[in-house]
Amino acid sequence: MGGFLNDSVKIVRGEVTMMVRSIAAFCFLFVLIGISGFKPAYAVTLELCKDRVDIDFNYHGERLFLKGIVDNGSDLIVKVVSIDQHPQILRKKGRVAGVIWMNVGEILFSNVPDFYEVWATRSLEEILTPEEAAKYGLGYQALLRQSSLLFPEGDEVDGAEKERLFREFIKYKESAQLYSVGTGHSADLKKAKAAFSLGVADANASLSPLQTTGFEGKTNYSFVFEWPYQAKPGTYRVTVYEVKDKKVIGQAEDTFTVKEVGFVDALVELSNKHGAIYGIIAILASIGAGFGVGAVFRKGGGAH
Repeated sequence: MGGFLNDSVKIVRGEVTMMVRSIAAFCFLFVLIGISGFKPAYAVTLELCKDRVDIDFNYHGERLFLKGIVDNGSDLIVKVVSIDQHPQILRKKGRVAGVIWMNVGEILFSNVPDFYEVWATRSLEEILTPEEAAKYGLGYQALLRQSSLLFPEGDEVDGAEKERLFREFIKYKESAQLYSVGTGHSADLKKAKAAFSLGVADANASLSPLQTTGFEGKTNYSFVFEWPYQAKPGTYRVTVYEVKDKKVIGQAEDTFTVKEVGFVDALVELSNKHGAIYGIIAILASIGAGFGVGAVFRKGGGAH
């Protein structure tokens, strides 16, 4: 019995000794950090001006704003993508029987977003290696790598033909205001399609010298961009990448939703659930508009 108690006492003493040593080591490390002037690192931050864009009768796009804190001397990249991804179809036009222009084929694009915008403080080629850009899906070359192109028969397109068709796909998406890759530099944020401002955190401010943030080695940044009305309702992800020495050293992200509201939402709901009623209303509205135009012409004396 005595031997058992002695062993128990030894075990307790050993645990206490280890605890005391751990506390002493922690205190020593804390003092050492204080002496060395260590300062905690703060990652790049991101704050969106709003979390929802409302589509109503007066909607024609919107100007969005985000801000945050970043290391002095860092480059920034902002990527905005649609979270929901659907296969994209590119249709080829051609002459049939040498007379009629119509669809003569189609290519199915998968692993590509419905909406894709990337803006950087400098060109992506200047601030990132191709491998780093591909890793984070930044730029059209990165999209090309991750995309899959299929013929209707199911055969995959690759090589030079894939690159050619992908360029056509990008042209189409850019013309629809749904894809864009560029740099955000402007002396006037109010007129720019997209612009960074380092040193300020005001959506209406112009580019200005760097300003301190209260954290040594940090500065404010802001970014404004035009949100196109062509973008579909849904959820979108905004990611800010901090870049140094051609590598991503930090990132932050947030999401916002584009949604129909009010009468527009009611019409969408009606068209989805009661298509026949919606069709009748649309026809009546068209007839009413026709009568309205006719009345205007009659009042003005008609056409000659």
